[in-house]
Amino acid sequence: MKFKPEHLAIVALISVGTATNSHRTAKVPTMNKMAMVFALFILILCTSCVPSLNQLYSEPDLIFDGSLIGVWAERNTGETWEMANCDRELEYKLTHADPTGKKGEFSARLLMVNEKIFLDIVPANTGFTQSDFYQGHFFSTHTFAHVVKDGSSLRLSVLDPHWLNDVVASNPDAIPHQKIRGVIVLTSSPKDTQKFMLANLNNRQAFSEPVALTRKRLSR
Repeated sequence: MKFKPEHLAIVALISVGTATNSHRTAKVPTMNKMAMVFALFILILCTSCVPSLNQLYSEPDLIFDGSLIGVWAERNTGETWEMANCDRELEYKLTHADPTGKKGEFSARLLMVNEKIFLDIVPANTGFTQSDFYQGHFFSTHTFAHVVKDGSSLRLSVLDPHWLNDVVASNPDAIPHQKIRGVIVLTSSPKDTQKFMLANLNNRQAFSEPVALTRKRLSR
């Protein structure tokens, strides 16, 4: 499964009714029909990753690795990922560019749990005019990637949503979540999500095929 950061930009808007999982329901806010159509479109884009309402980290988990600063490229697609310093401590500015030059900006935080490294990514700039109406009805979700760094290469992998769907279908209490129009959105606490990811990290079906990135050398 390919992991593409544009899939991270989930906008979770639901019409009057309920968002359900197999063992509980929750009331959800009202919105107009146009926003509903747009929200469902974004949810469809998210089928290659698992969105979460909460971050993966607690403050003590955060680390900063200066060696990640720079431009990383995926050889097969030409996509690039640029990690840059951010004004905020222990945070990166992540800019993804696809082969056509379209870019997306994300806020990224690196964390270590039981000597395993993860990246917590959330959209920083949706590309929309953020009016009061927009801010009152839209929000961004977190997505998590397991990170393996080997010299000048990085490998990123994310939870496989199809595998997760099978897991919660057989065991609804495997991890706290809501199902929104068929899309699983994690509602678990950072510690519960960490525990779940660590428990399944060695399960090859649980995570996507790693995206291999190599550091891009700057032309002189």
